[in-house]
Amino acid sequence: ALLKEANYGGEEIVYRVLSNYYTLELSTAQVLLQMWKDVGLNVKLDVKENWSQIEEDSGRGIHNASNTAVYPDPVSQLWRRYGPNGGMQRRGEWSNEEFNALGHILETSTDMKVRRDTFQKMLEIFQFTDPAATPLYELPMFYGKRDDFEWRALSYEYMSLRADNLKFK
Repeated sequence: ALLKEANYGGEEIVYRVLSNYYTLELSTAQVLLQMWKDVGLNVKLDVKENWSQIEEDSGRGIHNASNTAVYPDPVSQLWRRYGPNGGMQRRGEWSNEEFNALGHILETSTDMKVRRDTFQKMLEIFQFTDPAATPLYELPMFYGKRDDFEWRALSYEYMSLRADNLKFK
């Protein structure tokens, strides 16, 4: 019903992946492909050799991407990746004037309420008003450690080995 409502006519959607960049990337892509086919989407898996091939100008489609926050602030992830200097806008895959104007406020304001409200508006544009990307899955991170030292994993993939997070017994 949703595909019919969206006027989807069975057009091919290309899903470009690498075979080994992300953990279990190809296996995950094959599972996603089957789920999409099961609901009526015509998705073609296109395995590439490098990122240049993934990001080449071949029309819109689906591809995997890391959305890593290099530091805990919205400008380090959403704005950096999807703003005017991010890959999607540079490649002409997506752009939104309101999102860009809000991003400049987020980038320059030090008022936490203004930044919070601005980021919320940017998320609404990004997720609902004019979607730029859709998270398909979150890559799990698994760690093991010995008992003779104290260390805790962060909520994102960086390993903090700083003195405040690593203590030997």
